[in-house]
Amino acid sequence: MSSIGVAVKISLTLAMGYMDVITDFLVPKSYYNAGRLNTAYATAGFALFAIIVQAGITFFQYSRKSNKERFGRVFLALLGFAPLLEGVSVWMGREDSDVIWKGPVMYAGMKGCEIAFEAIPESIIQIGGLLKQGYGDIKMIQIIGVVSSVVSGAFIMTDGNFGLTTSYNVRYPSHKYFDWISKRGGWEKRRQMLCMFLFNACYFAQFIFAMSPFAIAFSSKAPVVALLGVEFCTLCAYKAWRGELFGFSNLGHPSVATSAILPLIINAFFYVLICAVPVTAAALPTELGPEVFAGKLIWRLLTNGSIIYVAMGKLGDEHYLDMSTGMLGYGISLGLVAAGFAMFYKNCDENFDRSTFYRPETGKKYIKEWFSSSHANNVKLSNKDEERW
Repeated sequence: MSSIGVAVKISLTLAMGYMDVITDFLVPKSYYNAGRLNTAYATAGFALFAIIVQAGITFFQYSRKSNKERFGRVFLALLGFAPLLEGVSVWMGREDSDVIWKGPVMYAGMKGCEIAFEAIPESIIQIGGLLKQGYGDIKMIQIIGVVSSVVSGAFIMTDGNFGLTTSYNVRYPSHKYFDWISKRGGWEKRRQMLCMFLFNACYFAQFIFAMSPFAIAFSSKAPVVALLGVEFCTLCAYKAWRGELFGFSNLGHPSVATSAILPLIINAFFYVLICAVPVTAAALPTELGPEVFAGKLIWRLLTNGSIIYVAMGKLGDEHYLDMSTGMLGYGISLGLVAAGFAMFYKNCDENFDRSTFYRPETGKKYIKEWFSSSHANNVKLSNKDEERW
């Protein structure tokens, strides 16, 4: 039965991944034929850039293997097979720290790059392209392209959450934040995956709709950028007030790069990801954002709603989309997000501590527990580092 499950997962990954790849080719072609060259080049460029990033990660990830196998993996990554290979490897429990460099970390990096460099910008550009067109000018392939991007992005998030959780369970079995997957397997696990997929799809859809103004040339783009900038600065100020913004620096020997510049760069990258990806772990070592999963979710939905409210007025003035339709669509998406999360919450493993979804867990506490755990790759804090906390 496990072989059947893996076969189904491989088939589903291929179907969704390469449906998106095919539309990545057809949608730019459609825009190109319509004379909208900027949209066509941007859509194709992000897809190409994502493949190059995946190839680069693969090159470093398999640095401990022979050159033949290493460059073979890079070649497959250039063909777009890297996400499939990574997903199957983690799903089947084949990650090996002796030959693959930092398996769980690199797996998360692979999925993060897929989301940050391909799924997010590609989806935003495509839905922005639809909003800029009259209803009579929209082609079916463009609608299919948006839907496939949302579906593919949701599957990447779902596959990434399950794969990363499985990988951490193999390496760090005592870590309490990664034990939500059903131990019974079979239908319960598949139902769990389906519920998470629906939740991710609804969440990702409302996110790219909220971010669509970035793909539309109108004057209200500046207020949207300002709103996101204020949010990012507010989050950083809050974490700094709690003494956690530069928490990772306390684990090493602080310098200008490690104590200030690097954490801000890391936080900015994770800020993009947490805006688009609802991660299942309640507390993550990103040192950024509300400290509770449910709080972070509500925070993002309110922020996205504010962005849509600011942007829809200008969109209506330019005859793209009126305010009432935009807010109604966002309201429906909020209901679907809530329903998806409720289904996922209900279908977590029966022994999973569900209070981690709404109980405050500070980044500092998480990092300290992580490095003090005897199961966390035998990494321990020195007495000097412990005194920093």
